[in-house]
Amino acid sequence: MVPAADVLLQDAGTTLRKLMRIDPVRLQRMLSFGEALAQVAMADGSVDTREREAMAASLQAQGVLSAVESELVVEFALANAGRWQASAQSEHDRTELAAALNAVAMADNHVSAQERDAIERVLRRGPDDAMEPDDA
Repeated sequence: MVPAADVLLQDAGTTLRKLMRIDPVRLQRMLSFGEALAQVAMADGSVDTREREAMAASLQAQGVLSAVESELVVEFALANAGRWQASAQSEHDRTELAAALNAVAMADNHVSAQERDAIERVLRRGPDDAMEPDDA
């Protein structure tokens, strides 16, 4: 049974309020992380349920977001994947991001050449050139 629209809106409003209470720097990192995951998930032209679930699990594993909040961030990320800005500033962040990107790519049991290319592009880019075309 699908909940009534007013219940869904109330739940969405509650989740948004919870997200807004997260430290803004940490929230931006989660949103950027999610957008990077979305780029890989979308690289082969479609995003299936397993890829969405892997994205949410990767975000939830960071220990900041609940399952519902992670799913909302995934939806934001997929909607904004084209505007991704690299958030991985440290080697630790880049390693975490690489592992999560690979997990999303592998979620459907196949890593396409497009997904591998997207992972490489995401990891190569920094905050200032995230939207620039590749020079190669």
